[in-house]
Amino acid sequence: MKKILLGAITLLMTSQPLSVYARGDGGAVAAGALGGLAVGTMIGHATANSGDSHRATRAEQEAVRAQDKADRIQIEQERQRIAQLEREIDRRDTERQLQEARAAAASQNANPIMVTLMILVGLLTLLVVGLAVIVLRRKP
Repeated sequence: MKKILLGAITLLMTSQPLSVYARGDGGAVAAGALGGLAVGTMIGHATANSGDSHRATRAEQEAVRAQDKADRIQIEQERQRIAQLEREIDRRDTERQLQEARAAAASQNANPIMVTLMILVGLLTLLVVGLAVIVLRRKP
């Protein structure tokens, strides 16, 4: 018993000066050890469940492929709809241009008639003024 007591006292005496010089450097070592244990645990867990995760990964890949296919179909449908709308816009634009051309042609056809009428009105006005002058110049 004396030997155990003497060993404990010796251990206490020698450990006191060492803790003074440590200055917290052991914290980094402890954190590194705990981090290593945590990483080891994660790696071990992943290795143990690798068969299930592989199957889940395949299922996820199938789901992603199905979603990609659905997205491609939807994109193609949207492209077709856009092309249809562009054709409709072009058709309406062509109809509008045709109507404008018809209206312009109709207005150009109306212009010569209006000019002819204006000339006739002008001639009639001159005729009336001329007759009035003749009547007024005539002496009774």
